[in-house]
Amino acid sequence: MPRYIWDINTHLLFDDEQLVLTNPHIPTIPPGPQGANLYWELWIDLQGDGKFAGPNDRIPLEDVVMPMSWQLGLDPEEQMARPATATILLDNSTGKYSPERDGALAGFTTHRAIKLVSGGYPFAKTDAEGNFTGETYSVVTEQTMFLLRIDSIEPEPNRYSGKQITRIKAADMLPEAGMYSVSVPLQLDKYASEILRAAVREDGLYPPGTVFGWILGYTPLGETRLGIISDPFNFDFGAYQYPYAMDNNDINATLYDVIRYVVETENGRFFTNRAGQLEFWDRNHMSLHTDVDYTIDNDMIAMTYKYGAEIANIVRVRYQRREITLTGTPVLATTVEDIQIPEGATVVTVIEFRDASGNRVSSSNPIKPVPGTDYYVTSNYGYDYTSQVDLTMKATAQSAELTLKNNFVPAVGFSGDLFIPAGMTIRGTDRVIAYPKNSVKVEDADSIFEFGRRPYKKVVDLKFVDTYALAMSIAQEIRDKYAQPRGNAVNVKFAIHDAATWTLALKGVIGSRIMILETQTGHSQEYFVVGESHSIRDGGGSDYTLALTLEPVGSL
Repeated sequence: MPRYIWDINTHLLFDDEQLVLTNPHIPTIPPGPQGANLYWELWIDLQGDGKFAGPNDRIPLEDVVMPMSWQLGLDPEEQMARPATATILLDNSTGKYSPERDGALAGFTTHRAIKLVSGGYPFAKTDAEGNFTGETYSVVTEQTMFLLRIDSIEPEPNRYSGKQITRIKAADMLPEAGMYSVSVPLQLDKYASEILRAAVREDGLYPPGTVFGWILGYTPLGETRLGIISDPFNFDFGAYQYPYAMDNNDINATLYDVIRYVVETENGRFFTNRAGQLEFWDRNHMSLHTDVDYTIDNDMIAMTYKYGAEIANIVRVRYQRREITLTGTPVLATTVEDIQIPEGATVVTVIEFRDASGNRVSSSNPIKPVPGTDYYVTSNYGYDYTSQVDLTMKATAQSAELTLKNNFVPAVGFSGDLFIPAGMTIRGTDRVIAYPKNSVKVEDADSIFEFGRRPYKKVVDLKFVDTYALAMSIAQEIRDKYAQPRGNAVNVKFAIHDAATWTLALKGVIGSRIMILETQTGHSQEYFVVGESHSIRDGGGSDYTLALTLEPVGSL
């Protein structure tokens, strides 16, 4: 399959078969700047198998129309990423990018994986007359710029210069992760990465490039998948081993909520990386990255710089003490009302696990109630009808869904209504009781004297922390970070105009450590890249801009 190469001298397109394209001005993928030529390849997984290997999976260069934009990563000072998104425009003059039209490109639909690949510096050598010599300059390793999933396909006739255009909007899995609740089994003595894997596995919502492959099976050693991503996770192991997790989730918590619980407790970061993997950093991640990857010396077209924007000298942190029972079959819940089962009916009831004081209770293995021991069935006539009701149970860590089918056939003229009296018990092989939440508060007296009382932006709810000592340590860490004003660059913006800035666009991924030098402010500081936003407009490579979101070294 040919790779297109742009000659910066003649502004003509060549392919690797040394043929000049018949109309080099139809493609609007821009050339790179002098000394930094680049190429782009847009791929759509039309087969839906996660491999991007179909005959039409690579979209022809001449079909891609500018502008194009995409963004990945986090906002400043945030732990959970904003959704990774991309917007791509395709020339739809033939109608092949209208999914419902006859002759549409086979497999072109929503929920297909889409990726952008880029590399450089490929460009053709020409002679003095502009003729292709048959030689090309060297090419560096290509990079995946994003791997997302198509959310919507929006044909827009005649909107752009009289052309018929189809707009593709793509995103990662984070928006969908917040759409519906998920129940994750109780996790005992687990690290953050183990809890995250269990949550994603329970939900079954995997990122593009894996969700489109076949799940061949799961073993304690891992998951076997087809698709271009062999492992959908790039997780740090975690700084702490948590005695209890997933025992005190909010009712109707979504997968996004569960991920947030882990990340906030760990004081980590979570986002989708360029390769389409879900990436998690624990609290120690950046302390292990000590070398500067790039130095930016006044080579930006814009920089957002703030001094003293976020001061916090009062920090409150919540934690929750637990008690665990590992012997016998402790009681998880006892009903306080009768459960009515009308004649001929099937009733579904959900029982939350609570102790006598109303504290949340959870178990890694709830046991189906035993008839005659944990409950019995009767009627208004006072007889025992336990054998006349079928009971099945579907349990989570915090509740049990009971399905009760009334099989009793009464004599003519008598009621067949039955009920289970209050006092029915559900047991488990273990039990964790979550007691009411406690909180610790720390203050910085010097900062309060100088700047007034400045509470931290939220009360930090540490879902998995059950000890005062750890909660206090985390509260002090946050206070020490924000008690005094800081001067930071929040983001910097570049025009990709030479080999250095193109290398930054190609390889300056989230997690890079960079040095920022800026003369006007006298600023000289090291940062980590936590977000990236790319925009390419009409008019060539000089209209390619890159914005990096930054956090200062020492803040993570």
